[in-house]
Amino acid sequence: MKKILIVEDDKLLANALKTMFEANGFTCKIALEGYYAIQYTFQEKPDLVLTDIGLPAGDGFKVIKTLRDSAELMNTPVIIMTGKTDLETMDRIKALGVTAFFTKPFDHKQLLETVKKELGIQ
Repeated sequence: MKKILIVEDDKLLANALKTMFEANGFTCKIALEGYYAIQYTFQEKPDLVLTDIGLPAGDGFKVIKTLRDSAELMNTPVIIMTGKTDLETMDRIKALGVTAFFTKPFDHKQLLETVKKELGIQ
């Protein structure tokens, strides 16, 4: 079973995503802040990280940079979901080499299909 780390401080959205992914055969863990997301990625090595940008205790950019700086985790697919659409944020996202990004609110079905594609699941 593929493991997904959902990094989202909105508990309702995080739980909705967890429910959707688990109903589709994934194992999920939720991190409500950047610090715990970084801890979890090194301990559990998820197959994919789905992260918000605006987070307490270390934003999503810090989470992604930590993954990219780790030889062990640098190839972990990362999908960003954010409500920020300013030019600076978009430029920073593109520079990170993330798999995909979704602007909130987003289509959950489209997100699920993108996750499956990234993990090689038909």
